[in-house]
Amino acid sequence: MLRFGYPARLAAIMCLFAGLVATSGGCGGGKTTGKVSGQVWLNGKPVTDGEVHFISKKGGGGRGSITGAGAYAVDDPLETGEYTVYVAPHPPGQAGPPGTGKVPRQPASKIPNKYRDPNTSGLSYTIKEGANEYKIEMKG
Repeated sequence: MLRFGYPARLAAIMCLFAGLVATSGGCGGGKTTGKVSGQVWLNGKPVTDGEVHFISKKGGGGRGSITGAGAYAVDDPLETGEYTVYVAPHPPGQAGPPGTGKVPRQPASKIPNKYRDPNTSGLSYTIKEGANEYKIEMKG
């Protein structure tokens, strides 16, 4: 029967651990991600309100709010790949003051209906690993 001392056992365990890490692909299954940001334009002018939505062809996606300068950034990294994109107004506001049952009026959005639906927007983008910038130019 072979007997190994503490240093030999520690070395064997370290080699085993290193082999497992090397073959496992790391945490998260090895999926690559990218961050996306950009600007939204309508007829040559920045859109100042709404949201940009990215829907993955694999399922999942993300969204980012449009700022007053027309800029947006998707909050979380997205898995690399093909995305359908659409631009929509912010969801309707919350209820008004307690006890009134009124919902605050939301100004009419200038975003054309075509771009509000992922099936009709005609917008798509390929997310690559790292930083991505996607300028959305709408007409209407």
